[in-house]
Amino acid sequence: KYPVLEVIGDYAVSFDVIAKAIQKPMEKFDVTVIAVDKHNRNPDPNYRGTIKIIPSDSRIKNVTYNFAKKDKGILSIPMSLPSHGIFYFTVIDEDRGISGLSNPISTNFYDGGLKVFFGDIHGHNEFCDGRGSIDEYYQWARDVRRLDFAALTNHVEGAKRFEVPDFWSIVERKAEEYNEPGEFVTFLAFEWGSWSLFGDKCVYYLTNKAPYFPANEEEANTPTKLWRKLRSLGIDVLTIAHHPKYGGKTDWTYMDNELQPLVEIYSIWGDSEKYGEYSVQKALAIGHKLGFIASSDNHIGQPGNPGNGLAAVITEDLTRKSIFYALKERRCYATTGARILLNFKINNYMMGQEIKLGSKKKSRRIYIHVAGTAPIEELFIIRNNEEIKVYENLEKTIEINFKDSEPLDKSTYYYIRLIQEDGEKAWSSPIWLNIT
Repeated sequence: KYPVLEVIGDYAVSFDVIAKAIQKPMEKFDVTVIAVDKHNRNPDPNYRGTIKIIPSDSRIKNVTYNFAKKDKGILSIPMSLPSHGIFYFTVIDEDRGISGLSNPISTNFYDGGLKVFFGDIHGHNEFCDGRGSIDEYYQWARDVRRLDFAALTNHVEGAKRFEVPDFWSIVERKAEEYNEPGEFVTFLAFEWGSWSLFGDKCVYYLTNKAPYFPANEEEANTPTKLWRKLRSLGIDVLTIAHHPKYGGKTDWTYMDNELQPLVEIYSIWGDSEKYGEYSVQKALAIGHKLGFIASSDNHIGQPGNPGNGLAAVITEDLTRKSIFYALKERRCYATTGARILLNFKINNYMMGQEIKLGSKKKSRRIYIHVAGTAPIEELFIIRNNEEIKVYENLEKTIEINFKDSEPLDKSTYYYIRLIQEDGEKAWSSPIWLNIT
């Protein structure tokens, strides 16, 4: 027998308040309140306080709930919204003097019944150089961080992969076991790592069974060889370059806009948007057509932790197929961890799309809609890596219409960067304009 050390959350100092971001008016949904500590916003399983929930709309009544022992610091409360709009819920424990604000919840933020889902699709566990079991990984994502989707992307190279019998079959089986359409979506994935040569990429499959390809084996030891092997499978797959400026820097001379439609612009490594030959802006400037996501690269088996980065995917429903194809079509954006709602269009085309313009002189109608988790300090409209318009000191919820009439002398891309007063950021995927 061996001694067992139980690690639990510390004394609660605030609340995380989370709900799925898009709801229908008058339909019930859960607002989850998590009593979190000061260390890593871990749940406090011993929290027993009384909370008051105060909606941002006076048509919704204030309600009071008590946390019980069985709740273990996490309580889901049924709510509904009275109409279309954007709503927030503030949670207060008056006795303790602690509080929390929900993510924005909307009914009609996107056209055509589209919704947005938040996930972390880059993380590791004990099968490589991380820690924690696969079950702990997925349960943390689903039950603690309340993510909509997640992927475990373990290293598969011999130097970083621990010798676990049937390692890949376990990964395949657990990804399928935790996939629950409409509630929580998972992907079969791995990290391809050639740290000192080409940079690292994560590989994501739509199917639940497929092979992995280590970067230290001859058949897949360059990006070109990897993409060739993936194509030869004849199945739906995509790759995402990550932390391109840090650690294993991405060699952008390798390009495949079909199999690599995205870049991880932010993670625990930092912000890779600007500055230098390995930046995302450099990749865009030389012709890569990259949408943006963020994800953590967490190595402690806890995806979705605060400040580590989230991918936001705009699509019809929460299924593996729907999320996968939205990623492949670059209908997504990145945040540093806040569940910010962001809509960005040009001439009514969504982020990630390509537009054909018949004239260099034709003006572009730019539409931006944001519902943040804090007031917005700065919002930038960026054209071909140049900040052409800056808005400052904005409210938490804003709509912007901007007309760019400057003639274009070449094919052009635009994207949005915003920074909240609390330091949280978001980046839209670009929209490309091709002059015909």
